Amino acid sequence: MVKFDVIIGNPPYIKNLHLEFLLKSLTISDNVSLIHPAGWLYRTTKDIERQVKSALKGRVKKLKFFNGNQVFAPAQFAAPLVITTAVKHHDGPIEVEYDFTGNKYYIDSLDDLPSGYWEPTDINYELKEYIYKKAKESNILQLR
Repeated sequence: MVKFDVIIGNPPYIKNLHLEFLLKSLTISDNVSLIHPAGWLYRTTKDIERQVKSALKGRVKKLKFFNGNQVFAPAQFAAPLVITTAVKHHDGPIEVEYDFTGNKYYIDSLDDLPSGYWEPTDINYELKEYIYKKAKESNILQLR
C-alpha cells in the first residue's frame, strides 16, 4: 500500500464522497487535512459517519469551521464547512475554532461537540447540574 506523509484536500461534496475520501486518507497517511461539509459532525445516522468518527478517535487534532458560502462564492452550502486536521496520534484536547466568530475552545472528544441542541450525554447532564447549582446559589432561578 502506498503511504503519504501528508494529505491535504478538498474532495467532492457529492453525497458522502468527502467522508469516503477522509476515511481513505486516514488509512494511507498519518497527517490529513481536508475541507468538507460539517454536517456529519452533528449526527451519526449513517454508517459512514460512524466509521469516520471511529477512525478519527485518538487522531483528530483540530476542527476549523467556516462559512463556505463566503469563501467559495457563489457556491451555496446548507451547512458550514470544516477543515478536519488529523495526525498519527493525538491524546490531548481537540481544538475547535469558528472562523465566523473567532471563538476557539477545546473538547475532549467528537462526542462533546455542541450540536445546536441539547443531547442527553453524561457531560451535558453534568454541565446542566453545574449551571443549575450556580444559578441557585445566585438566586437567578427566582427571577422566573
